[in-house]
Amino acid sequence: MVCDEISARIQKARLDFANLRHLWRRRDIRLPTKGRVYCATVRSVLLNGSET
Repeated sequence: MVCDEISARIQKARLDFANLRHLWRRRDIRLPTKGRVYCATVRSVLLNGSET
């Protein structure tokens, strides 16, 4: 079912975001770099397989 697939995708992205907590808290890493990491990991998991 589509709803189950979306829920699984959200859960996976949430886990990926939580696993990067050490990165988000570091002050020596600039915000644009953190944004690129977010787009490459968390957002790509959310959008993987989605149709426009």
